[in-house]
Amino acid sequence: MKPGRYFWKLFLGNAALMALALGACVWVTLGQFSRFQDEDLTAHLKSVAAALDPTVRDRLDAAHAVELDALAKAVGTSEAQGVRIMIVAADGTVLGDSQHDPATMESHADRPEIRQALREGWGAATRWSYTLSQELKYVAVRVGPAEAPQGVIRAAMAVRTIGARARSARGLVWTITLVALLAAAVLAVGLALLW
Repeated sequence: MKPGRYFWKLFLGNAALMALALGACVWVTLGQFSRFQDEDLTAHLKSVAAALDPTVRDRLDAAHAVELDALAKAVGTSEAQGVRIMIVAADGTVLGDSQHDPATMESHADRPEIRQALREGWGAATRWSYTLSQELKYVAVRVGPAEAPQGVIRAAMAVRTIGARARSARGLVWTITLVALLAAAVLAVGLALLW
């Protein structure tokens, strides 16, 4: 027997309702995933920067610039995840950078994450790096007390690197969604036939 108009109304209504519910679930899931990923990356970059504090403390000055630059380059090279390390004096002078020559770099005193770190202990920002010509996630950690900061250690990672890692997880979410939509279509047919 050929399905009637009532069948198609029920089928399309049920299918649309299930697709809407699944779409809302995917939207919430991907939003939470992005938030958790950003929080996880921030915590990782913060811990990388904080781990260098004992090594650089009381050495954040021009007299130790060569040593600090070598340290930044050594740590940056050893970081398997492609983390950029920068060591900056309290006045904004770059003393070490894992991916660039600090002697050619301008003052970083105006960078928002560095200003925040000097005030609050640590700071974070995501923005374009003109030095590396790409968007980076930055986390800076203050060295020394708030009343007499010696400078900051900043760790950063390219946003495109972060995005590449997230694509596989998003692909899995969309695959699960597609399977769920197919199952929902079959369920909608079954519900329409029951009526």
